Amino acid sequence: MLNLHILAIETGNEAHAIRAAAEHWEYKVSITWVGHPDQVVEFLHSSPPNKIIILSAHGDENGIYLPNLAEDITTTYPYRNQLKPEDFHNFLRLNDNEVLNLSCKGGTPALAQAFLDHGANCYIGATDYPDGNAALMYSLEYLYNRASGLTPQYAHQLSIKHDDDRNQFYFYNKEIDSGN
Repeated sequence: MLNLHILAIETGNEAHAIRAAAEHWEYKVSITWVGHPDQVVEFLHSSPPNKIIILSAHGDENGIYLPNLAEDITTTYPYRNQLKPEDFHNFLRLNDNEVLNLSCKGGTPALAQAFLDHGANCYIGATDYPDGNAALMYSLEYLYNRASGLTPQYAHQLSIKHDDDRNQFYFYNKEIDSGN
């Protein structure tokens, strides 16, 4: 049985859909409904035991967006508005996890390298701005393929074989600099 953790950062029902499908495929699923930046930092700093971690988030070429908080609250956290690749180097402590980032531009080399440098076995993210439905479908197909016993790289290869935005997802591996 594979175990999966979802960090849900203001993405509506995406995490619900992923959880329902993954549990149907007999994953052990846990979720953090992120309400403040420290929840992301605490989880990713804890050497999570989960085989697969999904970042259900929004982002751009600068990084992953954090929850919108009132200004007087935001100033109490070290990270505000967005986590940039260089920020992740300050706290990431992973444990050979597969990381799937569903945010737009989540597949930048700098962001992938931060995760790989700090313990990710592989890292997958979109190189552009995929349609949200395509990102959801990519994650579901990837999880289905992994539940079927396929390797992360082969599961990814099958999941991008579509003429839509699913082919924006890029696979980074420790042994292979890039492996689409």
